[in-house]
Amino acid sequence: MAVAAIAMVGLIVIAASERIAERVQGSGIAINVAGSLRHKSHRLANLALTAEDAPGRQRVVAEIAAFDTEIASDTLRGAIKRVSSRSMDTSYEKVKQTWSGVVKPHILRFANGASTVSKDGPALIAEIDLLVSTINEFVEHLELDAENRIRQLRLTLAAALALILILLMPTLVLLHRRVALPMEQLVAGAERVARGDFESPIRYQNHDELGHLAESFNLMSSQLASLCGRMEQQVAAKTAELSRSNRSLKLLYDSISHLYNAPGRQESYRKVLDDLEEVLGLSGSMLCQLPKHGGSASILASSIGNCDDRSAEGCPRCPEFDGYITTLARRERLRPAVPARAGNTGPVLRVLRPDGSDTRLRQLALRDADHHYGVLRVLLEEHHELEEWQEMLLNAVAKHIGIAQGISFQSERDRLVALQEERSTIARELHDSLAQSLSYMKIQASLLQPMLDSPQSSAKARVVLGDLREGINLAYRQLRELLSTFRLRMEGDFLDLLNATVGEYSARSGVPITLETQLHGCHLTPNQEIHALHVIREALSNMTRHARAANASVLIEYREDGEVIAVIDDDGVGLLSAGAAPAGHHGTAIMKERALSLRGSVQIDPRPGGGTRVTLRFPATQPDTETPHEHA
Repeated sequence: MAVAAIAMVGLIVIAASERIAERVQGSGIAINVAGSLRHKSHRLANLALTAEDAPGRQRVVAEIAAFDTEIASDTLRGAIKRVSSRSMDTSYEKVKQTWSGVVKPHILRFANGASTVSKDGPALIAEIDLLVSTINEFVEHLELDAENRIRQLRLTLAAALALILILLMPTLVLLHRRVALPMEQLVAGAERVARGDFESPIRYQNHDELGHLAESFNLMSSQLASLCGRMEQQVAAKTAELSRSNRSLKLLYDSISHLYNAPGRQESYRKVLDDLEEVLGLSGSMLCQLPKHGGSASILASSIGNCDDRSAEGCPRCPEFDGYITTLARRERLRPAVPARAGNTGPVLRVLRPDGSDTRLRQLALRDADHHYGVLRVLLEEHHELEEWQEMLLNAVAKHIGIAQGISFQSERDRLVALQEERSTIARELHDSLAQSLSYMKIQASLLQPMLDSPQSSAKARVVLGDLREGINLAYRQLRELLSTFRLRMEGDFLDLLNATVGEYSARSGVPITLETQLHGCHLTPNQEIHALHVIREALSNMTRHARAANASVLIEYREDGEVIAVIDDDGVGLLSAGAAPAGHHGTAIMKERALSLRGSVQIDPRPGGGTRVTLRFPATQPDTETPHEHA
């Protein structure tokens, strides 16, 4: 409104100034025209006084007509009409009357030759002076009117300036209050929002446009604050979720590392339970292993006390085992409070601490795909409910503990089977070597006994005694060989062990033995390596004791059909000369049993050109088809 008022004042001033200027401009022209009438008056007087001939007189007539035209011109009439002043009208009429009634007739007499200079010249000059005087009076009126118009213009401009100043001052105040200050607050608010401060609203409140803008800006800031708050909550939730996932993965990784690196050690179970209590916020935990073979149950790790009755008869009565209250809890620190309830997550037993506080006992079965090995019990506070991810983590840890116990039991069974197999092997070795030698010495000793009673049998007794001494020496050698075989350790690379074996028997027998290996692209399991090495040692041992060979060779190679073959050759006396030994003697049966355990076979044949050839064949196991048992 203030700007519109200032603009209206400006338009009014411009219009008034234009009109005043137009009137002033017309007055100026009229003044010039009136001034020219004075000049023409004197000129007419001169022409009239000097007009002696006809041309001169005609010129005077022309000047009279021009003066008539000039004095009645539209310029003078327009100026008089614009002024609309009685005095100016009177002055103009006086000029016209003086001209038309006094001066013009006298000059016409001069033009007609009716007057002379000497007779009427002074009167004409006096009349001209009167006309000029009336013209001057008329010009003064015109000049006064022009000055009045200019004064009016000045007053109009001064009034307009004052009015504009009067309107401008409150306008500036309003602009400062309602534009500048709100804009400063909006800019400051935008800077605060840019810095992330959404809690400082703009204080400007009005019903104008900037007021609505400030209100919208505050609404936007509050919405941004709410949005940022929700985003921060989501980020915090995602961060907490990622942190939980990280802790869960770390717990699973550490649990798997502890359980599978040392599955049977109580320290491993203790570390797993400690980590589980820390991550899930448990009050305590216990890992109980069920009794085996009628013995007692085992507390592998516990932070909530012990169990007094861990017998095979006591475990089924345990309220923590089957989830039902039949007797008092038999642990030192807890006693049952109410019967257990079976929920979706398994049996939960409410128990009391010695200080009277209430807690809950949760249990999970430890099992693998085939067997049930024990139970994991965890303590929960009264109002502590496990979340979904905690339930999943708890079940996963219990599952891994069950699998680790299954692996531990399987390892024990494997070690037991391996021990039994090795004992059977030792028994067969002793039976085929020391047992037969001792049996032979027993027979010789029984033959020697009656000969000692008869002096006539001393020669025979010496022979029997020599055979007995030779049998003892043979049994001693066999014992040393068996001890060397049983002390064999599969430490290091298979080819290095094979080289060491060949070097050992070459040094023992004094026979040069060549070794050739072609196992490129073949992977032998530890089980295959140890059985193959034992068969080669047994063959070299037989060669050392019986063959009386000059040269021997060992070849082991992998063939394209997936079969591994080991060939032990010697150029000794061969099978016919060595046939004094009964079939299966000196480890032949044991070599065949080892070959069968490799799903292969052993053949003992005469060597072309003389000597003996022992051939071992068994299928190779590639890395992608190897069984976990063989890896273990």
